Amino acid sequence: ASSAVPAPPGGAAGAAAALAQALLIGEAAPARLSAAAAAALPAFKAFVASKANGAAASTAAAQIALLVGIERALGVAAAPSRAREAALALKELYDGDVVDEEILVGWSAKGDAGAVLEISKEVAEEVRKGAAPFISWLEEAEDSSSDEE
Repeated sequence: ASSAVPAPPGGAAGAAAALAQALLIGEAAPARLSAAAAAALPAFKAFVASKANGAAASTAAAQIALLVGIERALGVAAAPSRAREAALALKELYDGDVVDEEILVGWSAKGDAGAVLEISKEVAEEVRKGAAPFISWLEEAEDSSSDEE
């Protein structure tokens, strides 16, 4: 089909994109993104663990690869309308202890993180715009906990 989305490039981010595409927007995925993300948590945890090999730096890299993969799935493979739902998927990843708060905030601030998967600047901006309410909540929660210390 000429309208098919090309397969992502290789590497950890490419593998994460294929996984995210299948689990979040594939034919068998629940229609609601939050339900799809919740159902995908075990697979996402296994992905991070398999790429991390127990090393902290590798865990961070695996978490970033997963976020970039989800960014591609929502912004490129799905449709721009799914990019608006990014906050729902990210909240599930955070609540499920798949991706650390610092990694989420750092990914959000790095608009070109998806360049490895040929995600355009425009698509990256749309996904981050969709993620913004959740990222803002994380930052506010972090600020208020810092104020209390």
